[in-house]
Amino acid sequence: MLNIPTDRSMFSDGYAPHKYMKEFVDNDVFTELQTSWPDASLFKDDGNVKPRKHGQRPHLRKLMCYAVTPQSSYFDPYMVELSSLPTIWRDFAFHVMHSKEYREFIGDCFQIKNFNMRFDWHLTGSGKDVSPHVDSLGKEGSHLMYFMPDGWTDDMGGQTVFYKYKLIAANNPEADDFKDKVMYKNTGNTSLLFKNQEGGWHGVTEVNSTLDRQIFNVVILKA
Repeated sequence: MLNIPTDRSMFSDGYAPHKYMKEFVDNDVFTELQTSWPDASLFKDDGNVKPRKHGQRPHLRKLMCYAVTPQSSYFDPYMVELSSLPTIWRDFAFHVMHSKEYREFIGDCFQIKNFNMRFDWHLTGSGKDVSPHVDSLGKEGSHLMYFMPDGWTDDMGGQTVFYKYKLIAANNPEADDFKDKVMYKNTGNTSLLFKNQEGGWHGVTEVNSTLDRQIFNVVILKA
């Protein structure tokens, strides 16, 4: 199901270390996963009108989660059973969770031995973005796999962005409050692995489409 690279290097240059990959998922499997995206009824609204820590804007999206290890109670409302998912997604999630090769790949890229995983599915609608932020200390990193719906084009937004050289002291910056950024396409069979670290600012550009941004996120958590 997965085409795991032999190259375990990560790009940094002052950004959060990351690795952009094409066809990490077998193309046939990718197509079936994309066309069998879980039903919207399984997702619940994530985020609220209250700012995040440091006064950052809330992340408004729809969320669904699966995990086999204990999680923060925050995620309880979003948890689903694999049995509620389409067959291809049940098989894919089980494979990723239990693949020795995938765990070795993550461990080598992040230079860690022990970690847990949680799976998050996101739906993000038009007009929504994710303001620049650094992930919580409990995260080792994330592996974003993009499953944009048919008809999605680059100008519809929803791209992951990494930032560096923050120009203000406050920790609730906007995209224009950084000197430099690097951004990655989310079209086609693509994915983006990145390591959480101090100063690892990242966000998502605004979605500009009647279609929803669809991603599967393997959240790598400290054991």
